Amino acid sequence: MLQLLKFALKFWVLFFLFAAVPSCMPIFGGLQSLLVTSFSLSRSIVRTVAMSSFTAEESFTVSYVTAPNDTVAKHIARGLVEKKLAACVNVVPGIVSIYTWKNETQEDSEVLMIIKSRKSILEEMTTFIRDNHPYDVCEVISTPIIQGNPPYMQWLGEVVKKP
Repeated sequence: MLQLLKFALKFWVLFFLFAAVPSCMPIFGGLQSLLVTSFSLSRSIVRTVAMSSFTAEESFTVSYVTAPNDTVAKHIARGLVEKKLAACVNVVPGIVSIYTWKNETQEDSEVLMIIKSRKSILEEMTTFIRDNHPYDVCEVISTPIIQGNPPYMQWLGEVVKKP
């Protein structure tokens, strides 16, 4: 693949050098504008193909889970990563949650976990979190990743367990 890219780059440079020579302009001028248009289209096609490799069977999610403290959050995060239920868990300290519980307004300091995983294993991930979480009703909410840096998305696919 690398050799093909090197060849294409050399061809591209030589072509535009010849297209700039006045005696070659009639021959290369029309081809040059055609190639510029083709190059623009090919970039769009490459981008589409790169992102299409992360379709429904490879869809990923970001999940949010709060925990009462850093110790609980790190315990859950390590377990998720070690069991390959998540590629990465960010532990964000210092959040304040205000919510209603048993008909009373509560305010608590918590820690937020941001979990990157695969959509197809969300149920297994949620079960692991519930089994290791001290809350009676723990927050586990997820949203799909609709676009991401292709190398990062590829890494997610390699690291997170497949169903």
